[in-house]
Amino acid sequence: MLIRKRILPLLLALVLVVLMAAPAFAADSPAPVIFLSGFGTELYLNDGTPEEQGVLLGALTAENIFGALGAVVLGAFRDPLALLCSPNWAADLLSSFAVQLLGNLACDADGNSAYPVSNTSRTGRSGTYEGRPFYQFHYDWRLDPMETARSLNDFIQEVKEETGSAKVAVDAISFGGIVSSAYLEQFGTGDLESLFLCVSAHGGMTFVEDLIQGEFAVSGAGLAAFLGGIIPDDTGILAPTLGGLNTLGVFRLLERLLNAGLGSIEDRFYEQAVIPLLVQMPAVWAFVTDDAIFERSKSLLLSDTEKYAGLIAKINDYHYSVGNHANRILADAAQEIKLALVCGYDSAPVPLGGTFLYQSDFLIDTARESGGAVCAPYGKTLPAGYVQAKQDGHNHISADRVIDASTCVLPEQTWFVKGYQHQAESGGAGLYAWFLRYDGQPTVWSDAGHPQFM
Repeated sequence: MLIRKRILPLLLALVLVVLMAAPAFAADSPAPVIFLSGFGTELYLNDGTPEEQGVLLGALTAENIFGALGAVVLGAFRDPLALLCSPNWAADLLSSFAVQLLGNLACDADGNSAYPVSNTSRTGRSGTYEGRPFYQFHYDWRLDPMETARSLNDFIQEVKEETGSAKVAVDAISFGGIVSSAYLEQFGTGDLESLFLCVSAHGGMTFVEDLIQGEFAVSGAGLAAFLGGIIPDDTGILAPTLGGLNTLGVFRLLERLLNAGLGSIEDRFYEQAVIPLLVQMPAVWAFVTDDAIFERSKSLLLSDTEKYAGLIAKINDYHYSVGNHANRILADAAQEIKLALVCGYDSAPVPLGGTFLYQSDFLIDTARESGGAVCAPYGKTLPAGYVQAKQDGHNHISADRVIDASTCVLPEQTWFVKGYQHQAESGGAGLYAWFLRYDGQPTVWSDAGHPQFM
């Protein structure tokens, strides 16, 4: 009896010691990774139920495309005279096709989903990465990034509680960079071990700013370059063929024809399809970082301020709290946590809008991803005799003389991968695994195997 009385207090003391030591052990264990995907990942009607169906990739099947096209054609045959007598027949047909195919993506005038669409049921742990618990944070990329960032914060707290970790590592791609910036502005860096931004959209997108101002145009030269970049060419025939067609003026002719057609339908197409399917998405406005363009575009597309009051409040909040100074937010965060940016270059951009042939990962401008790199136009190099803009004792000009990284917001923590196309893979051409393993903040000079230009 006496022995039991002595052993019991000892056991209780041992349990207390273990419980008190557990947080310290958890703090020393590798932080779990949370991955944020980007704009355009699949969303689901009736998400998480037996009736769920994809509304983006699920809609873009041959069956659905031809089905939507068939519905449009059938509608035209029902009243061909009215169609042919209408000066807006082309705009009406194209708008009808777009709405038939992608109508479930629409948001209402307040910037909320018009239909029960989401993908959040897929949020959670999905394995390990570099020996760390790996989680995916799925979100509705159409909606307000400030609200999405608040949901991300809730998820971070859940992951910390589940793993016992004091910090998490965030790996964000594309629009995930916008969500990360909104998160930093609202919650700071206290819960983050590190932040890795791959082809991030936090700096905005040129062609979206063009389109949202109504500069809806196609470039023949841009189209030729873009096709040459995205179509596989194992035979080596494509490049000279496109070059020959360009020399013959085929793309210039195509440019004139397309722009004449687009100009004739632009206003009505915007009204019937672009505004309900894109403009009413708060996320689209997050790509507009220039104050003047932002205000001018609101006046053009959201002139009914009473109707769009809810949407305007959301996009104003993100733009003026985060969007127009996201680079400063990241620079401040880099003083407190481990942070890196990975950018793609040497791909021709999407040939839409009023600006063409800039350096990009085919979707986002390299200059914007990097927070201000000086970039030669696509297909060209920096001028002869060009001198690095900012002298810091290091060479930040790429060997191919296309990029001057000295003007980046974080020139020592920004990597460029030639030919790396948007969302090719979330590991940033193998950089993320190295970044996670590296003890402390790596720079572009930390390892010869991971130079600034790859």
